[in-house]
Amino acid sequence: MEIPKSMVAVTAVNFAMLIGTTYLTAQLNLKTDGDSCSTSTSSTN
Repeated sequence: MEIPKSMVAVTAVNFAMLIGTTYLTAQLNLKTDGDSCSTSTSSTN
């Protein structure tokens, strides 16, 4: 069974948006929390 290309594209876009939203939220949390989170996040990057 073959997956339509349009479906793959939609899934990829949704996935990218989800990652982007998560990343932006993490950045905002970093700014508000200050140093408490920065050490744990910098090791992940």
